[in-house]
Amino acid sequence: MTNWNEIENSRAKAHEKHGDRSIENLPATHPDWLAILGEEFGEVAKELTYDGSNGLNGLRSELIDVISVASAWLDKVDRLMLAKWNIEQ
Repeated sequence: MTNWNEIENSRAKAHEKHGDRSIENLPATHPDWLAILGEEFGEVAKELTYDGSNGLNGLRSELIDVISVASAWLDKVDRLMLAKWNIEQ
């Protein structure tokens, strides 16, 4: 499995887990995006401290989560930009 496949799978699992509360349902400019990304980034930082208990596997897993959130947010921003561009044309 490639990294991008793993990221897509992570996004799909998170969306299924959270249902209507999934970040995939948030508007592109909603402030929760930053809070969620910050929380995931904090988990990466934790894996690098003495509290990190999962070694490289844990670090990798948390990095996948960061990229999953960031890519979902980027997709939302791109769709919003495309919609605005189509309206302005």
